[in-house]
Amino acid sequence: MLLCYCFLLFGLATNQVWTDTVNRSPFREGIEYRYEWEASIESESGVNNQVVTSTWLRGQLYVISKVEDSKWRSLLKIKNISLAIQHGDKGDSTTAPPGNTFIELTELNEQLSKPFHLLYSGSKVGAAAFLDDKEPLWSTNFKRSISSILQVDLSGINNRIYTDHELSLYGKCGVNYYSSPLPDNQYRVTKYRDLDSCPEKLGRWRTFIDMPSCSGGEHQTIAGLTSTTRYVVAPNRGYPELLKIESSSVVWLDPFGAGKSSMKSKTNLTMHLEKTRRSSESLSPSKLLFKDQLKFVFQRENDKRVDLKAAQNLMLHPESLIYGQENLRRRTQLDLINAVEFLSAESYTSEQRISLDVLPLSSVSYQLGSLDYINAKALYKELAIAPKNEKLHTARNLFLDLILHSGSNVGVILIRDLILEGQLDVWTAARLVAYAGVYVKEPSEKLLLEFLQILDAKISGEGDQLSVFKNAAILAVASLIGKTCSDSPSSCRSVKIEEWQQKYYKIVAASSSSFAERALYVHALQNIGYGSVLDLILEMATKRAALDDESANDLRVYIIKGLNPYKKQAKVLNIILRVLRDVKDSFRVRIAAAQVILDEFVNAEMLEQMRQLLSDEKNSQVRNYVISAIKTIANSHNPCNSLLREQAKQLVNSLVGENMSESSSSAEYAYDFLDSASLFGSQLNLRTISSEFDDLPGYVAGKVLYFVKGVTVQPFSFTVRMSGMRKYITNLSSSTLQKEDLVMSRISATMDDFNFAPRRELGVSSLDVVFKLHGTIVMFYNFDKNFLASALASATNLEFLHDLSFNIQRYATTGALLYTQPNGLGLPVSFVFSAPILISLKGSISKTKQSGTVGRHLNFNLYGEIYGDHGILTHFTPLNLTQGVIRNRKAIFNVPLNLEVSVDPKKMQTDVTIVNPKATNAIEISSFARTILTLRPSETSYEKVRRACPQCLPVVVILKKGSTLKTETIANLSSTLLGTEAHAQVFNCDGERSVGKQIQTVIEALNPVTMNYRGNAAGWAYLSFLRLQHHMFIQPEGRHCGYRGRIFRSNYLPVKELFCRFKMKSNMSDDAEVSWQSGKMSAKIELNWKGETVASDRKGELDLTYEYRSAGSRNNVNVRAFVVRSPLLNITKDFMICLKADSVFQPTPADIIDISGYNQPPVAQGSIEYVMGDVSSSSQCPTDQFRFKMGIKASAGHWVMQRRNEANIWPYKECDIEKKSQNWAPGIVPQTEACYHTALDFTTLSNYNFEFRFAAVPFQLEKMMGKMGDLISLSLLPYWKTEPNSNTDQVGQSKEVGRIQVNVTFLPDKMDDGGQMVNLHWATNNVIERYEYVNLPFGNFLLPSTSIPRTTRIAYEGDVFPSCLVTSQYIRTLDKVKFNNSFSPCYTLITSDCGSNPLFGVFVRRTAGLYPLATKVQVGGHTIEIMPDESGRRKQFTVRANDVEMDVTNDSFTLPEGRDKFYVLKVRYQAPIYVISSPGAGLLIHYSGSHVAVFPTWFHKNQHCGLCGNFDGETDREWISPQGCPVNNATVLVASYTLGQTCYPNQEKIACPETTS
Repeated sequence: MLLCYCFLLFGLATNQVWTDTVNRSPFREGIEYRYEWEASIESESGVNNQVVTSTWLRGQLYVISKVEDSKWRSLLKIKNISLAIQHGDKGDSTTAPPGNTFIELTELNEQLSKPFHLLYSGSKVGAAAFLDDKEPLWSTNFKRSISSILQVDLSGINNRIYTDHELSLYGKCGVNYYSSPLPDNQYRVTKYRDLDSCPEKLGRWRTFIDMPSCSGGEHQTIAGLTSTTRYVVAPNRGYPELLKIESSSVVWLDPFGAGKSSMKSKTNLTMHLEKTRRSSESLSPSKLLFKDQLKFVFQRENDKRVDLKAAQNLMLHPESLIYGQENLRRRTQLDLINAVEFLSAESYTSEQRISLDVLPLSSVSYQLGSLDYINAKALYKELAIAPKNEKLHTARNLFLDLILHSGSNVGVILIRDLILEGQLDVWTAARLVAYAGVYVKEPSEKLLLEFLQILDAKISGEGDQLSVFKNAAILAVASLIGKTCSDSPSSCRSVKIEEWQQKYYKIVAASSSSFAERALYVHALQNIGYGSVLDLILEMATKRAALDDESANDLRVYIIKGLNPYKKQAKVLNIILRVLRDVKDSFRVRIAAAQVILDEFVNAEMLEQMRQLLSDEKNSQVRNYVISAIKTIANSHNPCNSLLREQAKQLVNSLVGENMSESSSSAEYAYDFLDSASLFGSQLNLRTISSEFDDLPGYVAGKVLYFVKGVTVQPFSFTVRMSGMRKYITNLSSSTLQKEDLVMSRISATMDDFNFAPRRELGVSSLDVVFKLHGTIVMFYNFDKNFLASALASATNLEFLHDLSFNIQRYATTGALLYTQPNGLGLPVSFVFSAPILISLKGSISKTKQSGTVGRHLNFNLYGEIYGDHGILTHFTPLNLTQGVIRNRKAIFNVPLNLEVSVDPKKMQTDVTIVNPKATNAIEISSFARTILTLRPSETSYEKVRRACPQCLPVVVILKKGSTLKTETIANLSSTLLGTEAHAQVFNCDGERSVGKQIQTVIEALNPVTMNYRGNAAGWAYLSFLRLQHHMFIQPEGRHCGYRGRIFRSNYLPVKELFCRFKMKSNMSDDAEVSWQSGKMSAKIELNWKGETVASDRKGELDLTYEYRSAGSRNNVNVRAFVVRSPLLNITKDFMICLKADSVFQPTPADIIDISGYNQPPVAQGSIEYVMGDVSSSSQCPTDQFRFKMGIKASAGHWVMQRRNEANIWPYKECDIEKKSQNWAPGIVPQTEACYHTALDFTTLSNYNFEFRFAAVPFQLEKMMGKMGDLISLSLLPYWKTEPNSNTDQVGQSKEVGRIQVNVTFLPDKMDDGGQMVNLHWATNNVIERYEYVNLPFGNFLLPSTSIPRTTRIAYEGDVFPSCLVTSQYIRTLDKVKFNNSFSPCYTLITSDCGSNPLFGVFVRRTAGLYPLATKVQVGGHTIEIMPDESGRRKQFTVRANDVEMDVTNDSFTLPEGRDKFYVLKVRYQAPIYVISSPGAGLLIHYSGSHVAVFPTWFHKNQHCGLCGNFDGETDREWISPQGCPVNNATVLVASYTLGQTCYPNQEKIACPETTS
């Protein structure tokens, strides 16, 4: 009992000791603590666990504390630091190197020995101070890490588990504590930092490329981080002394979501208390500036430079710093020459070119970036010494690209000097100057002032070439000004950014400047930044221009698009919203405002603004664009919009029932790829904005985005603007129609009765191209009417495509990211991602010399290299030493093309010869990957690293011990017939990635079901490419795998060339009526796979003949394929395949379909005969070989007769009502939508009977057909209705083995989900099977019609051709607005190409006979008038052509005009319709006496007047008078467009106010 009581007292005493201790500093006053510490930094790969590289540090830490002003202040000194480096097995790396390998370095001791001070609040650090303001950041950051470790919250030590917030390298973050008692009254305390609770991001992005910041990615990081510290604490005289500290942190990289691909940078620090002693040392100075934070510092205040290594330097090979300048120049010259050798495909094998040991061009670029100006200029001269030497010329091209991409200032100045000295041609100069402002990494005012001389460069070239160069120079200077002075104007003393902004603005605002010049300087101003002229720019953006002033509105579009970076400002957003809501403004300007709002930096408030806009927006183009852009946000995987996705979906769902205009092209599309497991993806955005007519947009904009762990990167974007292109295309499509060929007097005299409002002028045709690279506009050029005219002339003359040679190399860095965050020791750890690409094109185009032919010989070789590197690197700043893990990946592709094309226009013959590539220059795509551990010293630290680690190599390649590279062959295909081989292999280094897994990966990548590809082939192809790139090239699993695919000429009986001759014959008549009734065409293809000798040639022929009669109701097709014998290829006899097919449709297809005369459903029938086998003659088909014949009989469903007779459902009921109305004369089928669908439903074939007959069927084919039949029967078992062998007359029973009968009936009833139901019966081998009401999973069957061709149906239902329908009682306008109307006996204008000089006019008046309407059409100087008999007794029409009566019952009549045989106006009768056409004017008219239908072309959009409307795509401005003002009454509208004053006096015709006109 006494013992228990003693233990209880001891526990209470101990508890009291800790209670008094936990709130005190861990260091006693006046006592010097000496800690021995050891730290390590290790880099390792998660794939291979056998190799690691590490840096070790040792030293001592002294701590002295004193109470000042009631605050506990500690002085800390680090002394006697030494360093060791090692690499090897991970098992060895956990143990420190032997003591004799550690070396002392002055660089470490000089800085780390400088004392620093901490203020303690209890046992936690509350603030820190550093004595030397010039102490390097690496040193102070290391001390911040020590300070962060030297604090531990002991307030909850008795609770075992507790939490707190404390200062750290990552800000004031949450900490989770766990405590447990140890013997001798000690405690073990473990703390885990909750880094998700830190208030800010842990790291920083540093890159030269455009990375829009957005709310969706703000709180995500590229790399993971864990931090743990363990303490052993013991009370000593009332203070919690830290006896031992073990701290570890891991920065791990997993950008692709695969655990095995993680790469790590680990830090460990062990500190133990070695000795304590009393100290009287004073803590000087007495006054210090303490800051209450320990956060890692990236850069000092007011310092633009980041005190860390740039991305390109982190990846630099050590040789470029170790060698001196002259040696580096020589080495780089050799590297460039070697790189050129690799571009010659036949110089190296495939294995050599895919090898990762070959120095990549990115490394050559980094080396060039280390050259000084003298050596860079000398290297250029050495490469340019022989311009005609192809190898040196190619090396010079690579040099120019690579030195610019290095980002060095030397490269920019060198390019400037070469241009000023006239050593570069104008195109090369323009391209290089454009890039100069993009890649420069360290802009300075000195560099800017030197580069400004490029604006005054005198360079030789022609007009367009000089303009392109001038534009590039202006944009490059602007981007350099922006990079140098916008972030820190104080760094620019001579260059005042405000002056440049004012200068550019004055040019933009000057009305005397051309549109091209003003638009150029708008983009230059965007490169600088609107800055001081932002208010003036906003004023220009809101200043509305006339709707027909295309140039002014297009300029506003460019100005508004430049407001994107400023839209977070309230005043800017309000201006953009005001423009968007202005319904009187140009819809293209309004769409530009919507694009700015919905492009980047979108927030919930902006989406709510769009909701309010859509509630009352009437303009279809604006509405369609906004809806499509919101759909993009709702459906895309862009992390910038991830927080808004649900809100956007709600908004889209509220618009589900809305019918969007089919003709509008204002839209946004996004093609997404994002691996849900990896958060690595891509997006292609395309935007189209409508122009004057809808089939050709006024703007097409696009951009490419990359997503990496919630961060969005935008490498490039483009915009193409088209203005006045209607005029250009109209001239192109009707170039034979000349103005002087037309006699305008007749139509002008008629149109004088109207006072037309001025028609919107077409303006000057022009085309703008804008290209933005990594956030910088590098290209703007305006192609004016002269350029377009010359381009049109060149397109019609192929002479310019000959005697050309190509030797082009282009290098580009499509992605280069650097994300840096501190590790546990305060040293920067960076994630690096780069993707440089090289494209090389060599070859020529020459003219073939054959009389009577047009021929070209094309010989090209396209070669490319793509690198994809990512890794994690730690920069040991004291030594400028980088160590880390890098995944190198390389892909190459090679496409040789040796092709000759010869065309003989007279013979209608085309010859094509393709050379089959040799194995030494095969068609190839290959990829390979590896992981390396890099240890990169600098020039100053190279010898020190050698001392610290004599066995360390600069770059260590990880190779798994005991493993060799394995090659698994997916397929090796060799075709003797084609003389070609195809090889495909997979390389397997250290992963168990089987062939089956590879094939599965490819199938998954191509699966469209899992894609968001907007339902088109282009989107599917783009996303499939990205997926294959991700899985096969990027290889997220991190395995060192690769693949290779090659196609080349076989060694055995090779095919050297592939020859094809294509002959075409046609007897199609130029007369449309004749060609409508009948025609015949044939084609013959001769093939020869040429071998090394004639005996090894593979020859064959293919003949095809197609003939139709009775307007396509009877069709006949004959196909003959003939293969010539070739004993060497084991083809002992000539071989032939013959196929014959015919079809008959009843009745004959026609424009007007009258279903009232049918006594039974429409029918069609056809047959196909197929035979193949050996023959003795090339002109006679075989008769005793495998034969196949199929007969088809199809009919409309029996239910269509009942529907027609009862006419009680739509569309039969509505069409029947229209037939009986006064609109349509008896016997005339109404040309309405209801009657169209009635005719389509009645004539659609839905019941099909097939009969198949076989003879001499090969056993294998018969067996396969039996299995297929069993499989189909099994899959249809749920629908089986009739037992086998039962009798039925539905299909008929077959007793012949080689005969199969099948009946398929598509039922009129649909499933609830829209699926199609069919009845399926078949009979074979005396067995009949019947399956009824089979549900097909899809229902959009485009079944054929006996009378309506499929092309006509697609054109009608897709609204391909605009039309206006006029009857005696109503009009349906070109914009699909229907209104009631009645005509007078005077002619009324229904439509015209209005203006002061109209091209055509169509008029209608009321008549008194059986047919209610007469029409008159005027085109050029001609008039055709068709009038029905007005006596009421006869169904006759009178046709007058230029006041002369003509009979067109049996033949058409043409009114010729102008030169040659060009006709202006033609009329023909195709019962019961008169067809009036003028192709040159783009006009087609149908007239029946009951209706007039006008079909203009899209080229006339937005320039019409008359009762058919103005054809502008809008429905709210249909009734416009000739004077241009709106009309609210149909009677007044008709009066305004009626000729003369007989029917309507002038008082009844509306007159617009003068201000309106």
